Amino acid sequence: MGKSIVSQVRVRFADTDADGGVFFANYLTYFSCARHDLFRQVGINLNRLSREDGLRLVGVEANIRFRAMAYFDDLLTVHARVDRLGNSSVAFSFEILRLKENGETLIAAGSTTQVVVDQHTKPVSIPPWMREALS
Repeated sequence: MGKSIVSQVRVRFADTDADGGVFFANYLTYFSCARHDLFRQVGINLNRLSREDGLRLVGVEANIRFRAMAYFDDLLTVHARVDRLGNSSVAFSFEILRLKENGETLIAAGSTTQVVVDQHTKPVSIPPWMREALS
C-alpha cells in the first residue's frame, strides 16, 4: 500500500437532492477532492503533469457502497489511500465518515482507478518520480 490522507468536507446545500440527503454522484466528487489533496501532499502537481509532461490521469473505474445518509451541513472526513500501483494505473480506496459529538458513522466506502495517458489518450507507464511519490 502507498500514501494516504485524511481530508474534510462540509456538505453544501447544492450537494443534496430532493430527499435532503447527499445526491449519490456527489460522493465521487468527495473522492476526487481527497485524491487531489493526496496528490498535493506528496508533491504531484496535476497541472504540471498535463502542461509540461503531456500526461493526464483519467478515471477508468469507480465503485461506491453506501452505508448511511449524509445531509446538508454535515462535516465529513474522507480517508483516501493508494491501494495499488500498476504499470500505468493507480487504484485508490476511500472511506467517508460523518463526525458527530458521539463518534463517527461510516457513510460510504469505495474505490477508483486512474490511468496515466499521453496526449493521444494511450496508456503510458507511471513516471518514476510519480511512482516514488505515491509509494
